[in-house]
Parts: sequence; structure tokens; C-alpha cells
Amino acid sequence: MRHKLPFWGTILTITGVIILCCLGNWQVKRLHWKEALLSEIDQAYQVDLNKNLIGSAELLEGYRENRLVMRGTLVGSYMLNKTFKLGPRPRDGKQGYHLYTPLKLLDGGSILVNRGWIASDTVMPLPTKGTVRVQGLVRKPDEPNKFTPMNNPGDDEWFDVDFAQIAAVKKIPKLAPYVLYLEGPDTGVQPVPVGEKPSLYNNHKYYAVFWFMLAGLMMIIYTLKFIVPMIKERKT
Repeated sequence: MRHKLPFWGTILTITGVIILCCLGNWQVKRLHWKEALLSEIDQAYQVDLNKNLIGSAELLEGYRENRLVMRGTLVGSYMLNKTFKLGPRPRDGKQGYHLYTPLKLLDGGSILVNRGWIASDTVMPLPTKGTVRVQGLVRKPDEPNKFTPMNNPGDDEWFDVDFAQIAAVKKIPKLAPYVLYLEGPDTGVQPVPVGEKPSLYNNHKYYAVFWFMLAGLMMIIYTLKFIVPMIKERKT
């Protein structure tokens, strides 16, 4: 009986190897992205908060350069009547929200400030009036997942930081596509600051190796089952 390559077995093997290699390449790209992000975070935490003044120009430059994080001081005045809660955000077993208030910068731009966590039964506290200096980590917010509900602006219910939607509904001019997460100690007074150095896992290298190994294993199995017998048959 002459051995020959199975049509569907060959097609499925080639398809499987291509898919697995694509997954491996995707993880390599994620690895490079994560390493760049971790490097940006480390650099951000080496700056002097008091000396690194961030304004609209710096925010625009960061957006053009696709910078994911910055850290420093912003100066402006809170738009008190545009404060809103985003959540739910549980903390230490308690239900609550993150409190957001837009900050109008001295140079005319604006940015959302995450002032911290408040419990669900807490009356929404307003920030200080007049010109203020706020310090913390400026970064793009986390992407919503498939379980995140849609925002309900009519009832002022917010689950996701959709900059365009928030700017339109709250009438916030020149809103930067970043959030400032206020930093500070937990004094027991709400809102409790949530600005802290992000702790990110970087397992993409292992995921990439896993997918490439599976692709290699499929090729080895196919070779041993179909190609090797054909070679032996030809030699005989």
C-alpha cells in the first residue's frame, strides 16, 4: 500500500500551524507593548512630582507620541457641577464608586481627575473651590470588558470612561484623552485616593512560547505520521 499525504489532514495541519503561529506573533507584539509600558511607568516614578508641571501642551504631545503614562503636577480649577461617579468599584469588601471631577487647566484645556473611592452610602463630596494643584499619575484608563454595562447619561450612571460621550454630555471643553489619578495617603477620609503605581503582569513571553511549541508539535506529529512513512516507502 502506497502512502500518500491526506488532503484534509494536510489542510487542517497547515491551518492549525498558521493559527498557532499567528497567536504566537500576537503575544510577541503584546510582549513588546507591555515592556514599553513598564518602562514608561518606571520612568514616570523617577520624576519629581513638584517639578514636572503638566499642561494642555504636554497632554497633547503625550497623545501624539502615544505615551501611555505621565506623572506630575497639574494646576487649574475643578468644574464642581460636572462631578460624577463611575462604578461600581468594590474596595475591601464594600461597594462603592470612583469619583471623577473635570479640572479646567490654566491654559484652557481640561482633564478628568479620579479623586478616589467613595462608599455607595456616602454623599458625593465636592472638591476645593478656586485654583488648586493636583498631583498624580496621568494615564489612559483601563479598557472596558464585555461585561461592562453601557453608560446611561440620562440618569448620570457611568460605567466606562468614554471621553467623547462624557465631554458631550457634561459639556467639558477640550477634554484630554487621559485621566489624572490623584495620589496621596489613605487618611480614612473619603474619597480615598486610588492613584498608585500600577502592578502589571508580563507573561506574554511564556504564552508566545506555548503557542509556537504547539505549532511545532503539530508539524512533528504530521511529519512522523505521514511524511516519514512516505520516505521509508520510497527507499524500499
